[in-house]
Amino acid sequence: MRRIKRSLKYFTYIFLLSVVLVFGMCIARASFYSCDLVIGAKLDDENQFMAEIIAQIIEKNTKLKVKRLFNLEGTLISFFSVLSGSIDCYVEYTGSGFLEILKRDYPDELNKVSMLDELLYVEHSCRFIPILGFNSSYALLGRKEVLKRNSIETISDFVDYSYKDPKLKIAVDPEFYSRPEYKNLIEKYGLNPALKSTIMDASLLYLSASKDAFYAVSGHTLDPRIEKYNLQVLEDDKKIFPKYEPGIICKKELLKKHPYLEDIFSQLYMKISDSSIRSINKEIAKGDLKLRVLAEAFLEEMNYFEKEMF
Repeated sequence: MRRIKRSLKYFTYIFLLSVVLVFGMCIARASFYSCDLVIGAKLDDENQFMAEIIAQIIEKNTKLKVKRLFNLEGTLISFFSVLSGSIDCYVEYTGSGFLEILKRDYPDELNKVSMLDELLYVEHSCRFIPILGFNSSYALLGRKEVLKRNSIETISDFVDYSYKDPKLKIAVDPEFYSRPEYKNLIEKYGLNPALKSTIMDASLLYLSASKDAFYAVSGHTLDPRIEKYNLQVLEDDKKIFPKYEPGIICKKELLKKHPYLEDIFSQLYMKISDSSIRSINKEIAKGDLKLRVLAEAFLEEMNYFEKEMF
């Protein structure tokens, strides 16, 4: 009952926050009257890096004026912002597209990207255009030395151990707590119901795990803080975490108005591997260079700035 109340409070919070933020972004959009496109991005550095890449490649290869609206609070607010017209596009992931936006199980079919594109088109008049090609999925993390000491390598190992020590604590970020992955962690892995789950800002999770404040935390497989804080990704032996491959979500009207944008977006397809984005994330985390500079360097290395296309 307590968990249900917490879930209801969280969903109420998300709904109210969505209303306030979308209203605020509509006002912000009105102040962007001199621009042709507004590109949104979520809170995390990786998502903002990809959005900055998109913004720069559009600015270089077209006459369109681009504005950036970053630090959007999660998947649903970002998607609603597209539907409301507050932004024109943003970078989303296949896993979030199926589980959060479409409220469907992650499919087993090989053509997941085209299926997501088709379903978004039919149900929301939106498009999903794949880019870059890496997989930044959710994960459960713990301190490497602690996990090794207790012979824990998989999530199943962790769940088994949680019944031996019910005083263990885990922490997850608010979005993960509301997602099907957390539900599957409980239902498919049989996570000990007595285990205390704390909802914490994502920026604090890795540090908390490194200080032994929590035995395990939610995270992302390509986050450079895993290495920084000597953490380890627990193997998802029951495959509850789907692939999170990036793509651009936009309204279909945007591509009808500017049909060349799809060709520009497609140039980015499969251009960054898992190891490459991990290195980029590490550079971002250092804080020495701004996202704009890192994005420009990436595009120059890939020869995207050679000529104006449209």
